[in-house]
Amino acid sequence: MSPFFLWIAMNFTEAPHLFYLKVGGILCGFGDIAALWFLLKVAEVMHGKKPKKRFAILAFFLLINPIQAIPGNSGMFFVVQFLVLGIPYLILAYTAVTEAPAIVAYIKKRATTRTRT
Repeated sequence: MSPFFLWIAMNFTEAPHLFYLKVGGILCGFGDIAALWFLLKVAEVMHGKKPKKRFAILAFFLLINPIQAIPGNSGMFFVVQFLVLGIPYLILAYTAVTEAPAIVAYIKKRATTRTRT
């Protein structure tokens, strides 16, 4: 196993590290936005109304997510990643806080309905 780690230490430079960091960041960004989209759809089903502004903001950040491939060093990559994914995470926090009571009430209602039948 040690020859493997020695090979990595000798051959894994900053360029491949930054490339894989960018690929991972973009893929995680798409995954995070998809999870948030699902949460917003759940909120939409429970309330019967669409949180249009949040969906619009999410769509915008979905479109700009690939700009994470632009930075030329890892420090700048993390700044861009924060700017691209910071707002969606704030939407996630806002949605979780504002929708939590409705989600809990919906689950309680569904649970009591199922136990009666």
